[in-house]
Amino acid sequence: MTVVILGNGDRMSAARAAIDLSAIVFGAPYKMPVRQLRDELWDALARGGVAGATGMFDAVCKATPPRADATGDTLLELGYDLIDARKLTEADAIFRFALQRFPGLTYAWDGLADSAAARDDRSAAIDYFEQSLKLDPSNDYAVRGLAKLRPALQVAK
Repeated sequence: MTVVILGNGDRMSAARAAIDLSAIVFGAPYKMPVRQLRDELWDALARGGVAGATGMFDAVCKATPPRADATGDTLLELGYDLIDARKLTEADAIFRFALQRFPGLTYAWDGLADSAAARDDRSAAIDYFEQSLKLDPSNDYAVRGLAKLRPALQVAK
C-alpha cells in the first residue's frame, strides 16, 4: 500500500495524515484530527464578522479548561490569513484585538504594518514597525520592514 498526501497549506501535517490513514487501513489505533481554533475563528468571522470571531475567541478563553490554542499566535495566524485573502480591514481589527488581549504581542504590530503596506500606506506601516521595535528592539522582521519601507517612502515623496 502507498499513501500519498499532498497539501498546500501549513494547517495540516501531511506526515500525520499519512500515518493515520495507514493506521485506519491496517486496523491500528489512530487519532482523528482536531479542528484548529484558527479555522473555527475564520468561520465565525465569515458568519458574524470580526465581532463574531472575537466573541468566540473570548468565549474559548473563558472556557474551563481553556483551549491550548487560544493564544496570541492563533490571532496572528488568523490576521495573516486575512491579509492573504485581501481582507485588510478585518485583519487590522484582529491584530488590534490581539493587542488588547496580549499587549506585549510584538508581532501584532508587525501584522498591522504588513496590512498597511498591502494597502500601500507606507507611512502607517513605518509607524507600526516602529511600535513593534519599541516593544522588542531586536525584532529583525521589523528592522527589515523599515529598511524596505523608508527608501520607498522617500521615492514616493
